[in-house]
Amino acid sequence: MTDHRVSLKKVFLYSLIVSVCLSALFGIIAILSGDFGDTEIKILLTSLTISAASLGGLCCGAAYEARRFPYFATAGVLLIGMTALMILFGLWTELDWDLYWRMVGMMSTFSGAFAHLCLLHMARLKSSYQYVTWAAYTVDFLMCGIVSYMIWSDFNLFNEEIIFRLLGVDAILIGVVSILIPILHRLSRGEVEVSGDNYEAVLANIDEEIVKLKERLNELEAQKMKLLEIV
Repeated sequence: MTDHRVSLKKVFLYSLIVSVCLSALFGIIAILSGDFGDTEIKILLTSLTISAASLGGLCCGAAYEARRFPYFATAGVLLIGMTALMILFGLWTELDWDLYWRMVGMMSTFSGAFAHLCLLHMARLKSSYQYVTWAAYTVDFLMCGIVSYMIWSDFNLFNEEIIFRLLGVDAILIGVVSILIPILHRLSRGEVEVSGDNYEAVLANIDEEIVKLKERLNELEAQKMKLLEIV
């Protein structure tokens, strides 16, 4: 099971490295050659799409590997993968279907929300700080709702200025929770409260940390043995 998680993580990591390098390479070639046609644009956008999908997959994969809401993380990986495939299909087939691209835009927004929330789920907060996690869910999915409204409507229900003001306020709140949760994670270290409600969760977290430490010790032992064999 561990090998599967590690291999999945490596796939996302290597795809991110390759796509970023290819994006930089094609960008440099286009600038130096002065020739930037449709094919070059498609290749560059393909590399950027794979880079974004790999980055989102890394966020969800890290949460899955840490056993932080694995079903949520799995849903995030599937959504990100499906969105990336739809973008690439529409890009290379030059699909001119407004409904299709609206769907892709909405799915891209939700993909970003899933990746962001999976990354925040890596934090372990004491019970008195859990409200910040729920606030993160609220502002992230509110952003998805606002963007979806902008994609699918013609601002018939609300004034355009109101929507953009709300969008700006929500973006600020997303930034706030993104900064607060890592800080509260740091403050919660060694101060996790144990009660009847979270007793099993605390034990599961401790067992998880023990497993990770054992795996790390095994890796170090293996590295040590290799070094001794060389010497």
